[in-house]
Amino acid sequence: ALSASENLMTANADMTTLYATGEPALLGAVSAVTSQGRTGDVKVFGWDLTKSAVQGLEEGWVVAVVQQDPAGEGKAAIEAFGKLKKGEKIDPIINVPITIVTKENVGQFKDMFK
Repeated sequence: ALSASENLMTANADMTTLYATGEPALLGAVSAVTSQGRTGDVKVFGWDLTKSAVQGLEEGWVVAVVQQDPAGEGKAAIEAFGKLKKGEKIDPIINVPITIVTKENVGQFKDMFK
């Protein structure tokens, strides 16, 4: 993900935004923007918080990260499995809320990375 992000930024010198589709991609995007000294002109959006993304959120060049709820997803899956096992029907789509993490609410997630 790091080399992909670096290659994108090198091939598109006027790029102002990177979107990362998951934790490995977000790690690569954040590392590339940092290593190329582009934190002032490239904004990053992504999925799944990382320690480096938290720092970028605090500094303002990571704009937003979609934070999933793996524990909530697991709980919902077990509950659905229990219903299926009893012969009950379940909804074909199970919504588990996510949080959009920004500079304004990142503080509540910092303990995840201590």
